[in-house]
Amino acid sequence: MLVSSLCSLMLATSLVMAASDSQQLLDQYQTLKNSLLNQRGFAAGDKETTRKLRDSMSTWNSTHDDFQVIAAELQMSLWLEDTDLCNSLFERLSELQPTNTRIALAWAEFLISQQELDSIIVYGELANRFPDSPEIIMLWARSLDAKNQFTKAISTIEKLNEDALTSPATAEFYASLLFADNRFEDSIAALDAINSSDIASDPLLLARINAAKSKSQDGFDKWKTELEIREVEETASDLPLVIMQTTKGPIELELFEDQAPNTVANFISLADSGFYDRILFHRVIDKFMAQGGDPSKRKNPEDASANDGPGYSISDEHTREDYRNHFAGSISMAKTSAPNSGGSQFFLTHLPTPHLDGKHTVFGRITSGLDTARAIEKDDEIIAVMVIRKRDHDYTPEKIGDETTTITPSRKPTLNSTTTK
Repeated sequence: MLVSSLCSLMLATSLVMAASDSQQLLDQYQTLKNSLLNQRGFAAGDKETTRKLRDSMSTWNSTHDDFQVIAAELQMSLWLEDTDLCNSLFERLSELQPTNTRIALAWAEFLISQQELDSIIVYGELANRFPDSPEIIMLWARSLDAKNQFTKAISTIEKLNEDALTSPATAEFYASLLFADNRFEDSIAALDAINSSDIASDPLLLARINAAKSKSQDGFDKWKTELEIREVEETASDLPLVIMQTTKGPIELELFEDQAPNTVANFISLADSGFYDRILFHRVIDKFMAQGGDPSKRKNPEDASANDGPGYSISDEHTREDYRNHFAGSISMAKTSAPNSGGSQFFLTHLPTPHLDGKHTVFGRITSGLDTARAIEKDDEIIAVMVIRKRDHDYTPEKIGDETTTITPSRKPTLNSTTTK
């Protein structure tokens, strides 16, 4: 590391003199920066050299407000992982240039990485300060999207002007949010708004847009049928209703007894028996689903079962011609790839999952508490499942196998192996 040694010697010699010239300090900083870049990191003695130069800059900055020198001091403090000083320097730079979004963003990213602050809160506060910054608005929307807060992300991204909303990258993201919230027709419209010249010059973009539009169109066709069914159900107003009380809050579910009668009977019988009480959500995948109902995953290990199901299975009902599809807020049966392997485990979808249509039995939908379901994290608890409305008949499911049968680990119920892609 001859270059580094020469650099260190030069800096050590120059620092003998009091550094009062900002340009001299910046030249020394640039030399050091080039050396570190060339050698891809610190060599022996470089940290001490960096610290000496940083301290000299700190002394100079205590009586001067030179943006470049403060920025250089900040960069060296970042290299030295001096968190407290970094925050102080970020604050000074922000005060010197309060409208500089790059400084604000850099500070926000530093806080998120170092102090594990909630990115949604950090970017939300920045968006309030810089309401006209497309970059900040997009970061806020993407942080909301990452946390399944699709509805809020849509409201956030709609703060952008029309030109920004019709740019390809923004429009694709906007369309994906609308799709996640069952707004399929709006999703297609967002894609249609992209400037045709942008699409014509980019074959890969064209392919992505066409695939997204096809997916949204398929969702829209299914959604129209779903809404027609829901209108009939709303008029009848007699489907079973349950309240799933979780540690994140209550979730109200309407159960599709007409299309999945045995699955609904099974769920109600288990709920009435207290089977689901104190069971944890053991598998959660953001922007996909939250899975629970495994009795071996209870909060108190002493109450946990040796089985991961009720000791029996039930027949699939996604094989019926009138099976229901997966939208945002569906409740569906977890199972293995083997037929008729569902038992007690279920999953709540964060967004439409069309790749599971006809492969898992959808037996209900969330009528209140979708945001709660989307906020569920691994090991959140089902406090209780309370049936608040039934039709006037017994709910006794037809079972496959003896209730004392143990479900082997190799057959543990889960989602179909198909991914969300």
